[in-house]
Amino acid sequence: MPKEELSWGRDKNPYNYTEVGERLKVKVKRISKEKEFIFVSLRELKPNPWKKAKEVINEGKVMSGKVVDITEEGVIVELFEGLEGIVPKDEVSYDGSMPKKWEKVNVKVLEFNPKEQVLILSIKETLPKPWEEYIKKHPVGSKVKGIVQRFDKASAIVDLGGVKGIIYRSDLSWGRPGRVEDVLKIGEEREFAVLGLKGKFIKLGLKQLQENPWELFLKKYKVGDRVRLKVVSVHSFGAFLEFPEGVEGLLPLSEVDNIKDIKVGDEVEVRIIDIVPHSKVTLSAKEETKAEDIVSEGGESGFTLGELLKKQMKL
Repeated sequence: MPKEELSWGRDKNPYNYTEVGERLKVKVKRISKEKEFIFVSLRELKPNPWKKAKEVINEGKVMSGKVVDITEEGVIVELFEGLEGIVPKDEVSYDGSMPKKWEKVNVKVLEFNPKEQVLILSIKETLPKPWEEYIKKHPVGSKVKGIVQRFDKASAIVDLGGVKGIIYRSDLSWGRPGRVEDVLKIGEEREFAVLGLKGKFIKLGLKQLQENPWELFLKKYKVGDRVRLKVVSVHSFGAFLEFPEGVEGLLPLSEVDNIKDIKVGDEVEVRIIDIVPHSKVTLSAKEETKAEDIVSEGGESGFTLGELLKKQMKL
């Protein structure tokens, strides 16, 4: 009996199928012309594994098997005698580790085509997802350290050791967000706050490591307060001034006599004319118009007090 007729599988060691002196039931395949040899098969008495596979395998099913070979393309896993599937390299593990030959593994069926005898499997799909395991150990609110790996548009990718984190520009600071590249440097190690999951990424933040300045601001200031603030930026539409608590207020072009007289670093006395909590503060550098002045000015015009107030304040 030729070795290939022992089994549908790759194990061709006759000692694994029979012992010397044992009687076997076999199928006669052919007799030599000289009638000196009778060619028999043990395999032919067993069902074709691909026919059996049609009855027990479907895509998405998780099964157990053993690793029978490791190749350049991936890992070969035998589910049962004679039925082997390939686990592509990128489907072996999340961290690049490889199983050992003859090791038992669980696999998920990704593609099954018995007609073409194609069976593609995944070991990785049966393993715990590392980002879900990470968030269990480091729940929302935890402080973790990571190394900035690269920038991706308005975000940065951070290596957290086995998993990747992502931090968006809006989570860099409580003030107006600048460019990610101005706050983080590739290769530097930083401490971040865990905000949750974003797909396969751990969502991170920097501003969450500090107290929200808006909470301090709202306790201290109200509309009508006069303050002296430093100019942090000047634009065609106005200027931004910063409160000591870290909140920035906008001084619109319409609320300053001459924007060209204001420069970055200047201290300007302004009045708070509007507050939208946790969103924006509007300032004015103009003198506050008194109600009696408005009434006097508009006495001959026939305008109502409400109309004149709206006209004067331009809000």
